Amino acid sequence: MAAAAAAAAAVKRVVVTRALPAATMARLTSRPDIAVTAWEAEGAMPAAALGAAVAAGGGAAGVVCMLTDAIDAALLDASPALRVVSTMSVGYNHIDVAACKARGVSVGYTPGILTDATADLVVALLLATARRLPEAWSAVKSGEWSSWSLFWMAGKAVAGATVGIVGAGRIGSAVGRRLRGFGCPILYTGASGRKPELEAELGGGATYAPLDDLLAASDFVVVLCSLSPATRGLFNRDRLLRMKPDAVLINASRGEVVVQDDLVAVLRERPTFAAGLDVTTPEPLPTDSPLLTLPNAVVLPHIGSSTTACRTEMADMAVRNVLAALDTGTPLLAVPL
Repeated sequence: MAAAAAAAAAVKRVVVTRALPAATMARLTSRPDIAVTAWEAEGAMPAAALGAAVAAGGGAAGVVCMLTDAIDAALLDASPALRVVSTMSVGYNHIDVAACKARGVSVGYTPGILTDATADLVVALLLATARRLPEAWSAVKSGEWSSWSLFWMAGKAVAGATVGIVGAGRIGSAVGRRLRGFGCPILYTGASGRKPELEAELGGGATYAPLDDLLAASDFVVVLCSLSPATRGLFNRDRLLRMKPDAVLINASRGEVVVQDDLVAVLRERPTFAAGLDVTTPEPLPTDSPLLTLPNAVVLPHIGSSTTACRTEMADMAVRNVLAALDTGTPLLAVPL
């Protein structure tokens, strides 16, 4: 009887906030020392349900979460047994990292896995916005397409255009590599400063520039910086107006990097200016948002990493991070605390 009680005490509970692929879930459920509490309903796990699940049964040891799950001090305090939070994302601004550090909770994430999928999406969004593809598709469906007209649906050329990348990390560098195939000179800026290795990789086709110089010179500005106190609201009205009147802004970082009301105002004032957004504030974007009324705005539902292969690998890494932390104390891919 004592042995049974000891075995039961050794079982660690893991809360999973979304339905994951069967093979990924099997990594957890096949372990006799792991008990899984999973949210199986459609959509996000409500905050109250997440808090209750973390607190139940003496407390969870691990949580596998998504970008939409707020992991704050109150949630962490719901389980004194909590040892790891693992997010299925490269961003972790939804997690109170300082609170995790103070409580000895490690944080796992999935950098690198989504680089190629997100870079592909950025280039697709840039092309779709530049060439007005959603607007053209709507014109076909509505019957607006009639005879050939010289400048009807004329967009902005990408080949040879100067592209400024704000945040030349893994994804920014991958975007730069792709756009060099279009013959685009690349300007880049970021907190880490000049990157000789990126410049060498792009054969001299990439040049470091201060942000304001980049904005003034670029035909396309691609925002891929992480969200931090320094980047929150970085693209306000003043910075948007420093861009060329016919420039295209692409944001695939976080919605809060751009002051959305300022962007709407500039898009209205400058009909030749355009924006392609994979991230907004808030998410999901309400259907009555003024962004959705503007022909020079293309908005996607945060699908940068949304390929089947990428999302499967992200889910698998998130689970592997939890298991590694429970077994060894450290996730395979750990956020520096």
